[in-house]
Amino acid sequence: MHNAHERSAPRPSEKGGASNSEAPYAYDAANRLSSVTDWDSNVIAYSYDDANRMTATTLPSGTGIVSSFSYDNADRLTGISHVKNGSTTIASVAYTLD
Repeated sequence: MHNAHERSAPRPSEKGGASNSEAPYAYDAANRLSSVTDWDSNVIAYSYDDANRMTATTLPSGTGIVSSFSYDNADRLTGISHVKNGSTTIASVAYTLD
């Protein structure tokens, strides 16, 4: 099943015996995935830079967790940082080229 943008359309799913529903996907003006809303109305948001690289993922409200992604000039992923409530680093990873 595909939508008008030739992407895989959301798949119906059951949650707790409830009737089938779909998780809505939203896209920004540049046709990039900007958010996903699950069946409990939790929203995961995605941010991008001008080079169309994902720069952040914001987890649902209440978690306060933002994952940030950094890249080098060759568009290679160089780091990922998970921060809670804007100040507490939960985990971070740095990648280097051998």
